Amino acid sequence: MLSARADIEFGAARLRSLSVLERSFRAYVACRENLIFDTRFSSAAQTTSPCAHLFFMLAGTMTIVGRAPQQAPVAFLLTDDEADGAGPFAPHTFRTEGTQTHVLYVRVPAEMVRGMPGLAHGALALDDACWDAARRVIDDAITDRVRVASYVTLFEHVERHGLISAAVVAGIVDDEPAHFVRLWSALQPSYGILATSVSLKELAAQLGVSRRQLTRDATEMARTFHWPGGAFRDAMRMIRLRIAAILLSAPEATVPAVAARTGYSTTTAMGRAFRDAGLPSPTEVQSALRTPSTD
Repeated sequence: MLSARADIEFGAARLRSLSVLERSFRAYVACRENLIFDTRFSSAAQTTSPCAHLFFMLAGTMTIVGRAPQQAPVAFLLTDDEADGAGPFAPHTFRTEGTQTHVLYVRVPAEMVRGMPGLAHGALALDDACWDAARRVIDDAITDRVRVASYVTLFEHVERHGLISAAVVAGIVDDEPAHFVRLWSALQPSYGILATSVSLKELAAQLGVSRRQLTRDATEMARTFHWPGGAFRDAMRMIRLRIAAILLSAPEATVPAVAARTGYSTTTAMGRAFRDAGLPSPTEVQSALRTPSTD
């Protein structure tokens, strides 16, 4: 199990996130303060594989387009486009917000899903034990821990509810190969600073391997862990876009300040990145996020 953390403070706002990579699932925990996430402004990966997302919100407010706001705790089994890049014109979008918002996404391959994904199917009816397991995963992330046992317990409860198969737990690998661990140790710091320009030449020199070997290792890792876009750089580009969109909702945020904090050289560069991803301009995104959600 590989993991990476980021902690971004932006005035009165803060985003702490943890990404976990496993062979049978990918998890993402976000703890936000005074920030809004709206799936209309979440860029989708260029390449992906069929999957569904277990979504748990343990703190905050969730508003699905066309419906009344829901207070945490609430959980859904989402389709890939609902969770990952719904786009501004998608029929089913949602936003999560609040002084404190704690969410957990778990991406599971389609062949391991037993429930019916989709917001249209309504919220999941989970028992207290399942909620406690989800809360434990989020609490671990808040305290900078990643425990395999916490995920195993959550999956066992979710399987009991008929949502996933036991293959998710069976696919967890206790110890990853040395070349994966070595490469991830070099890539991990880039996640925290949203770096997308990491050089294979520099990484190869840092790790003491040839560029050809590093390319083979990176390609194998991307395929094994189903990275969005099929490569670390593409995955980081998508993450940086999403964080930029989230930070635009911060109190007193300005477009130039968000561009600088997320590593864009100019506001024009950030605007171009938004446009290339099929998103509205940063100014339009900020205006939409600052408009109160309605049912």
